[in-house]
Amino acid sequence: MEADLREMTASEVEALCTNLQKACTKQHRIREAEILGKIAAFYGQQTQEKGGSDLAALMARIESDLGDGYRNANEAASVAADRGALRALVWGEKATKLLKSLLMR
Repeated sequence: MEADLREMTASEVEALCTNLQKACTKQHRIREAEILGKIAAFYGQQTQEKGGSDLAALMARIESDLGDGYRNANEAASVAADRGALRALVWGEKATKLLKSLLMR
């Protein structure tokens, strides 16, 4: 399990905090949403400073997800008999295929 743990990148932390901010807003937790927004903005600035993202690297990651990532995740969810995870993986894979199609255009 420790092999699966790693430090999150700045863009991953930004995305996580942004999603949590939206959830807090829907729950009318305004103070928490403001704090998460500030954290997301901080990590967003770090991501923008690094830059250097390119389409080829993104396509390689998408191919990796479609090739092995979803298959491995589906196997793990099946072993755990987690119907919710299996459902999320189906829609995640569909969304990934859609994004791949858009990027190829």
